[in-house]
Amino acid sequence: GISNVNGIRAFSCFGKGTKSCGLTGNASFVSGESSFTTSVWIYKIASEDVIKGEKWVILSDGNGGELLTQEKGGIFRSNMNNPAQGGSFISNTDKKLVLGKANLTPGWHLLTLRYDKEAGTLRLYIDGVGKKYHSVVINEKYKISSFFGPSYQGYFGLIYAYENVFSDDIIYSNYQEMSSYYEETSMIPFSLNS
Repeated sequence: GISNVNGIRAFSCFGKGTKSCGLTGNASFVSGESSFTTSVWIYKIASEDVIKGEKWVILSDGNGGELLTQEKGGIFRSNMNNPAQGGSFISNTDKKLVLGKANLTPGWHLLTLRYDKEAGTLRLYIDGVGKKYHSVVINEKYKISSFFGPSYQGYFGLIYAYENVFSDDIIYSNYQEMSSYYEETSMIPFSLNS
């Protein structure tokens, strides 16, 4: 559903077994054929957390190739388990790669995932700050077509998907620029760019 969180227009996914949360497209937003940078604004609710043994799917192909998930304790990882449709790493990379860890405080946060195909690296950024670089080659058939899958519980705002490698400075600058909107009580429109 559509909601307002601290004055910001947000989409929400709540309810056990919810099947129609998030955004799913018939075509991909970005794919493993090229480098990409994706960013999503999420709202951390103090009373909501991932249940132990479960995960919240944030970026995926909608069929088990989960490029970004969140687990209990603020663990962000990849769960690439769809080799038949490209949802896998073709490098010698653990398919359950831990991308970073951060116990998010209640409020809005920006998660950015940058894949540099040429360099063979994948890096998670939380609120504009980069976590560890990972040596990764994503299957070229992999297509991100789903944001905030059916297991996600919470609010989300702006989503960006670019077939481009943004520099650390641009990622941090984007966070600083948009965080002022999320900290104010003014309304911002929902936007999906690809």
